[in-house]
Amino acid sequence: MSQPSQTILPPCDNVENNSDNNCESHIEVSEEDCFHIDQNLNEDHDIEKNSESDQSVRMSTRIKKPLEYLKDYHCNLNVSNISLRVKYPLNSVLSYNNLSPSYKSFVMSLSSHVEPNTYSEVVKHDCWRKAMQCEISTLESNQTWQTALLPKEKAAIGCKWVFKIKYKVDGTIERYKARLVAKRYTQTEGIDYLDTFSLVAKMTTIRLLLSLASIYNWELKQLDKNNAFLHGDLKEDVYMGAPPGLTSIPPGKVCKLKKALYGLKQANREWFAKLSSFFLSMGYTQSMNDHS
Repeated sequence: MSQPSQTILPPCDNVENNSDNNCESHIEVSEEDCFHIDQNLNEDHDIEKNSESDQSVRMSTRIKKPLEYLKDYHCNLNVSNISLRVKYPLNSVLSYNNLSPSYKSFVMSLSSHVEPNTYSEVVKHDCWRKAMQCEISTLESNQTWQTALLPKEKAAIGCKWVFKIKYKVDGTIERYKARLVAKRYTQTEGIDYLDTFSLVAKMTTIRLLLSLASIYNWELKQLDKNNAFLHGDLKEDVYMGAPPGLTSIPPGKVCKLKKALYGLKQANREWFAKLSSFFLSMGYTQSMNDHS
């Protein structure tokens, strides 16, 4: 069966002025075509409405949360903001409630003081200036370097200050420590250093000594040598730029290192060579199972 058709007359502009022109032409459109035309008109209207709404500023509805990997670090006592998404929150296994008052004060003091990183930060504080002066006096008394002109075929390595705060058991500050270290990444292999390997005591050997001391009731003593690396003698000619803040070195001159300054790649090796040679001279025998 054929669908009934409708007659749609096209618009006739200026009907009054064009009365002589007969608008008798017509287009036959089925009801199905009329439905599609109405549907397209509705879609065009929706697109225009959406484009107008998109022009307005859209605010994000995403919930902001702290980074997940930060939950692995315990930075302070405020643990109430830990996300529930963490399967094993750190506050469930770590608490300061069982610590003694003295040790709790020590732990809290570690984050209450900020250690400086650059020379420009500490030059304004008298405590750090005294610490640097103490370090320079130790280096000069140990004859760590001598001033010299830099040869043309050589390049001077850099140096920097490292600052550390030493605490007592109760958390109070014991002293301010400043150490001058060489920038090892500026050393050139074959020129500033050759071998860097150094022996280290095996943990099995340490356990054996502790076991023997426990069985035979031996007395154990610990020796801590201050500025141990500075006792190692350098075999290579290493030149270093003047340390920041040191005015005793004339302009145009550098420091020719005679001792293994902290930070040098061969510092560990030179210190072990110095220590092992001293023990051998005292009559000790080096073990063949653990040469350290």
